[in-house]
Amino acid sequence: MAFLNHAMRAGVVLTLIFGAQAHADDIEEITWLNLLPEGTAQFVPPPVHGPGNDSFPSEEESDAGFPAQSLAGGVVEDYNDKLVKLPGFVVPLEYSNKGKITEFLLVPYFGACIHYPPPPHNQIVYVVLDEPVALSSIWDPVWAVGTFRAETRGSYLATAGYTMAGLRLEEYEY
Repeated sequence: MAFLNHAMRAGVVLTLIFGAQAHADDIEEITWLNLLPEGTAQFVPPPVHGPGNDSFPSEEESDAGFPAQSLAGGVVEDYNDKLVKLPGFVVPLEYSNKGKITEFLLVPYFGACIHYPPPPHNQIVYVVLDEPVALSSIWDPVWAVGTFRAETRGSYLATAGYTMAGLRLEEYEY
């Protein structure tokens, strides 16, 4: 059962990273691979840790902390000022006074920036929403839709190589 759960999570990660390009009239659907400059090595997420998984960290490893975020490698400017749609997971940063998300990091796999070392900066998007959004779960992937920029922005969790003026979040359907 643990293997099946691991395989399902790995499938979601691969779909988010390698997802097909869709065609919308004014929204360009992109994937995380589109955000890697040509010649850049593909980023591989760390293994999923959990009970029953041989890669579960030991107590010493857990206490050692995570390595620093890699800021090596450039960004892609092909999508500057374009309306894009990118799948990923939400890492909340700021909330409205009504508990809705106003700013977050969009990352390619669940747990990035919280349970693992952050991905490279060219695999993180700092999103500021036009309107606060109530998020039912941070466990589920979403589509972030908004105006994209290759622009560095830091947060207390990680440095993002990209920003998005977010118009909306959409449910990601498998």
